[in-house]
Amino acid sequence: MELEGKSIIITGASSGIGAAAASLFSHEGAQLVLGARRSEKLAEITDAINQGGGRAAFLAGDVRDPAYAQDLVELAVESFGGLDGAFNNAGSVGDMIAVDEMDPENWHDVIATNLTSPLAISGNPRRR
Repeated sequence: MELEGKSIIITGASSGIGAAAASLFSHEGAQLVLGARRSEKLAEITDAINQGGGRAAFLAGDVRDPAYAQDLVELAVESFGGLDGAFNNAGSVGDMIAVDEMDPENWHDVIATNLTSPLAISGNPRRR
């Protein structure tokens, strides 16, 4: 896939697969908006990308909040003129438990993290 000049949001970007994707996408020429809950880690990764000649911005927050998903899209538009794609990497929160053992709050958190937030980001009409 050609990423040169593409604006990409990466959620869950503060560590693991998200941080690795940020490094890889940056090396491929993508302009990145990084999102996760840990601001300090996001700042470190963003600084490394920018100091290495890439282009990145970040916004810390929780993808379960629909306003945060919208803010990530807005940051892509403000920073890079639009949004071309998203790597929705933020994963489920909390303990892995059987569905029949979940209380409504657990259920809401899993659905908001794994289903609602990718839709809010990827289905946003501000995409190019």
